This record gives sequence, C-alpha cells and structure tokens, in this order.
Amino acid sequence: MDMKYRSLARLFHADRSVDSFNNHAALARQRLEADSTFRTGVITPLGELFSATPRETTLLMENILLAERRISRLWNLIPGVMRWDYIRHSISEELFATNEMEGVRSTRKETQDAVDAADKARRDGDDSKARFSEFAKLYLNLTDKDSALPTGIADIRDIYDKVMLDEIDESNQPDGDLFRKGDVEIQGPHGLAIHNGVKGEGNIGALLTDMIHLATSDEIPRLQSAIMSHFLFEYVHPFYDGNGRTGRYLLALYLNHDLTMPTVLSLSRTIAENKNAYYKAFMEAEDKLNCGELTLFVNTILGFIQQA
Repeated sequence: MDMKYRSLARLFHADRSVDSFNNHAALARQRLEADSTFRTGVITPLGELFSATPRETTLLMENILLAERRISRLWNLIPGVMRWDYIRHSISEELFATNEMEGVRSTRKETQDAVDAADKARRDGDDSKARFSEFAKLYLNLTDKDSALPTGIADIRDIYDKVMLDEIDESNQPDGDLFRKGDVEIQGPHGLAIHNGVKGEGNIGALLTDMIHLATSDEIPRLQSAIMSHFLFEYVHPFYDGNGRTGRYLLALYLNHDLTMPTVLSLSRTIAENKNAYYKAFMEAEDKLNCGELTLFVNTILGFIQQA
C-alpha cells in the first residue's frame, strides 16, 4: 500500500470535487496545526513556513543518525595526517562543485590551490591572494567545531564577502546598506523565471533575522531547522549574485555543529550531483498552493545528507 506523503499542491490538483478550494484550505490549516508539525513562526508571502513529520521524515532522520555513528567511528580510526589530507581534498571538491552549480568557471587546480593557500594562511598567518582562498578559508573553519554561527545580519554579509571576494561584477555588488536595494528575478536552468526575491532591503533584513533564529531554534529538530533556514535564505535571495554558494556554505555551517566532518564536507558535491532534484525541490516549495509547507523540501535535503 503506497503511503507516500503528497504535497498540498498535488492533492489540490487531484481533487475533482466542486469543493476543491475549501478542501485545500482546510487541509492546509490541518497540516499547519497538526501536533506533529514544526511551525517556524516565519511569515512569508507563501504563508507561515512549516514542516510536518510524515513517516519518510522519521526514517530519513534515523538513517542519518545511524550512518553518522558509523562514520564517526571510522573517522576516529584514521590517523590525523590522513584525516587532514581527506579534509583538504574534500574542501577542494566542495568549492569546485558549488562553483560549478552557479556556472562559475573554476578548475580543480584553482580550488586545490585555494585550499592550500587558505591552509597556509591559517597556520602561518600568511595572507596569500589565491583565487577563492577566502572562500576556502570559510570551509577550513568548519574543522573547528566551535566555528561561530552568525548572530546578526551583518555576519551574513561578512560571510558573503568572503565567499564572493573578487568573483563579483561591479554591476552585481550589493547596493544597499548590507544587501540588495533593487529587485531580482531568479531564472531556472531553462531561462524561465522561477522566483522573485523578496522586495525591499528592510524585508530582506527582517527575514534573514528570522532565518538566524530559525536555524538555532530549540523548538525544532536541528536538521529540519537548518534545512528550513536554507530554504528561507534562498527564498529571500538577499544578493544579486552568489546566493547559491553563500546559502550552501551557511547550510554546511549549521549542520557542522551536529554532523561529522566527512558528511558536512560532501554536501555541496552531493547537491551538485543531484542539482535538478535540488532546484525542483525549491520550485515545488515555492508553489503558492503549498502554503509555506516545506515537508517535501526537508525530505529532499535529508536525502542528500543521507547520500553525503
């Protein structure tokens, strides 16, 4: 018997009755208010963002936890020197994958050089200017489990500046106090407009403040809150360019406090290998008929974490 969880939008399209609109509104309210639902309290034009907990979610969470225990055991058996080699190689691959997703031309040699330069800078305080080395340094900071999480929106801009250093056209520089002032339209893989970023720098700042609180909420399981905050960041789209790379780094940063290094350092690569499913998850979550429900989005990203 197929008990697959279906989105509100799909159930609406499948409803052939004359009451389809009322049925849809009632079901949306029922899902939002269910005991097993995690509400974020974050109100967007889509509705309040929330995630339900169907069976798939519970199974995915358990699979991830059990895999993490195995990885942790194996990881601790590897000699320190080999572990460090693995980390450097993984970061280089992460930078390469996350750049590639945004269509940024980088070679593996460039990303390896960036990691080496950033690693040297960490050890000797030597600041080299290899391309992407600031971005690499951010990923290297993940090796320090206490790496600070953003406490305010200025920290988000600070991370963005390191991710995008030297990579950003004059015309795409943020032109507000911290973020963009103008409006932005996001195009999908085939040049279709799939999303309009949030309008107005005040709204951007307010929703990013919500994102920071959501990502560290005590009321929501950590993986779900990190994933929902990732959705919110990309939905807000605070910059003209570089939102994808900045958002994936933030996701790694939040997951880093709970997951093993090898998993966190394989996530961008896993997403890049599944980028159509990743973009599709955003498009479906942004369907007005889903009323802010992020359950299937959460499950998609949990699936990537499990793969990673």
